[in-house]
Amino acid sequence: MDLVEKRAVDILQPDFTWGGGMTEAWKAHTIAEMAGMATIPHGGANNPFGQHFAMAATESPMTEYWLGTDPGVPLEETVRIPGTAVPVNGQVRPTNEPGFGMHFEPSDISDWGSN
Repeated sequence: MDLVEKRAVDILQPDFTWGGGMTEAWKAHTIAEMAGMATIPHGGANNPFGQHFAMAATESPMTEYWLGTDPGVPLEETVRIPGTAVPVNGQVRPTNEPGFGMHFEPSDISDWGSN
């Protein structure tokens, strides 16, 4: 809040992974919107939550997508959450499927839980 009140930032960048998820991102967006500032989720396009947030938030003109892959590796192979949309020609189109479009198989959960 101090950063916004003192105009020490031009935009707010909530992070869905490190910063409290969707609820805290909406709180940050509300504060930014009231101050006339934009909200651009940090790495938001890398997960379905950030993708949907950026589409729904009135003061979110874009979101960030970190490629994090070697050249030539298809982005679909780097997705950590099954069903997450990847950029095509620089744009991400979030799914309209229920559950943010995430598709988990029982083996995904049991394999992850056994590590």
